[in-house]
Amino acid sequence: MTWATRPHVRLQRIGTLMNSECTTPLLTPRQKQVAAFVVSGPTNPEIAKHLDVTADCVKKHLRAVRTQVGTGPRSSQPVLANAVLAAREVEPPKSSGPAPVFKDDERKLLLAVARYSAPEDIGRSAGLPSDEVLSAINALVRKAGPDCTGPTHLVGLAYRWGLLGCGPGARAGDATRDHRRVSRA
Repeated sequence: MTWATRPHVRLQRIGTLMNSECTTPLLTPRQKQVAAFVVSGPTNPEIAKHLDVTADCVKKHLRAVRTQVGTGPRSSQPVLANAVLAAREVEPPKSSGPAPVFKDDERKLLLAVARYSAPEDIGRSAGLPSDEVLSAINALVRKAGPDCTGPTHLVGLAYRWGLLGCGPGARAGDATRDHRRVSRA
């Protein structure tokens, strides 16, 4: 009998997604190890090299992580990082400096990057034309400092700095793992 067919275990796992105080972990130790690398921003081949496994093995673990934390199979790495950090499955990456001061529109973009995978959805959520999304994200990464390696790492650092999640600088709803498409209304 698998965990999915045992009602009490299924409820515990669903409860963990909804309540970060629940103690039942979603991920196996190896999945946590892979997810911990993801929030720091390396590519799958770089993760594979660090763990001395194949890139296909990393993909397999990431597929399982996406299933366990409830992101779609095609969710971006920043969305995945947001989900595992919001579920408190891994610690945010270390930061070598203080949090930068982001303006409201930059915080809105940061939250959109953490929630949505498609550039048009990020742009819609952040109030940007989709053709400006990539350059705006790159500017945000640069503003985060020289140690920030990209959008996924930025999401991880935002948790470390308390800008996303439940930290002192986070706003209500920042940890919500809403990775569905933005309505086009």
